[in-house]
Amino acid sequence: MRERLHAYLLHIALDALAYCACRGRWDEVRAHVGTVLTLASAGGGESVLIPAGA
Repeated sequence: MRERLHAYLLHIALDALAYCACRGRWDEVRAHVGTVLTLASAGGGESVLIPAGA
């Protein structure tokens, strides 16, 4: 379950990144890059964005 949630969070973050890039919102793109990098560098289910009890 935690791996699936991790994958969903990564998918949502990448979608937000793509949308902001398409709209030319470069300040928001920079903000989303940090989230994507955090999620991508964490192992499945080890993300700091997922609460420990989830």
